[in-house]
Amino acid sequence: MPDHKAMKTYITTTDAEARGLHDGRVTLLVVPFKEQPPEDWSPVDCGLYNPVRYDKSGESYPGPEIFGAYDEDWGIEAPFAPGDRIAVKERWAKCDCGAKGCPGYIYPEHLGWNCRTSNMQKSAEVMPMKAVRTHVLCESVAGRPVGSITEDEARRFWWQLCGDRASEARWLGPVVDEWHRRHPGLPFETAWAWFVQVIKQ
Repeated sequence: MPDHKAMKTYITTTDAEARGLHDGRVTLLVVPFKEQPPEDWSPVDCGLYNPVRYDKSGESYPGPEIFGAYDEDWGIEAPFAPGDRIAVKERWAKCDCGAKGCPGYIYPEHLGWNCRTSNMQKSAEVMPMKAVRTHVLCESVAGRPVGSITEDEARRFWWQLCGDRASEARWLGPVVDEWHRRHPGLPFETAWAWFVQVIKQ
């Protein structure tokens, strides 16, 4: 299989996700497929492939090479591929403290965030790359139903998860609730998602 050309890309996050990625506690991203696959779909592989395209006359031809999950009948491109450097976009504001060495930006967990920047807070979607403080490296990508998540994966995906490791109800319940809060309308047991293993750079 040809090597994937690593890219620089980004992900927008919640406050908790951003803090976990920045601290190195979050090492797994669980990202829903942009389009859910056909029923009973099972990918042959997750890697580089050439999706089928059709010209105006209806003739098929191999499209540009992409990284994703696919079988003979259906495929989908992944948001990230192994080797990609991912910028973590989060809520932010410009800092006016004037202190020596200050990078000029402040983030939600910083002292004084609410009282000094309440009128200047910006969303993750509009964060400029120069304000990004955290980058992670994509190590591996797999596509599978969210309901197949293991306890260890759940704890890597959501660092706030706590409770008795011996009791599934104590870790699975909060994960299901968190999934539905983030992705309303996508069933936890059957929705397909990308399991993206990352490491902080």
